[in-house]
Amino acid sequence: MEKYLDPRLAVSEAHHASGRPLMPAWKKNLVLVWLSQFFGLTGFWFAMPFIPYYVQALGATEAGERNMWVTIYSVAGYASVAIFSPIWGSAADRYGRKIMLLRANFCNAAIIPFMG
Repeated sequence: MEKYLDPRLAVSEAHHASGRPLMPAWKKNLVLVWLSQFFGLTGFWFAMPFIPYYVQALGATEAGERNMWVTIYSVAGYASVAIFSPIWGSAADRYGRKIMLLRANFCNAAIIPFMG
């Protein structure tokens, strides 16, 4: 009877009515976060071939100028990740991963409407 006092054991031994073991909640969350990241990044990368046309529509009509702005656009995302990943990682170690995940999601929700 004591082994059911530990919630991890109770979840790992739980079974669906069909006899299959249930997936623990953290695995479901991991799958959902992975899928949301995959589809979100895929959507952003589908727009990449059109960025030169967008930059040209903004006024960069010469090839050299357009290429410079497309390069800056492309590098800016990777540079910001390289700079801020250690900062957000140390904040997650200090304050917890859940609060950092919530911060990232709420900031994305606030910034994405302005990207258009």
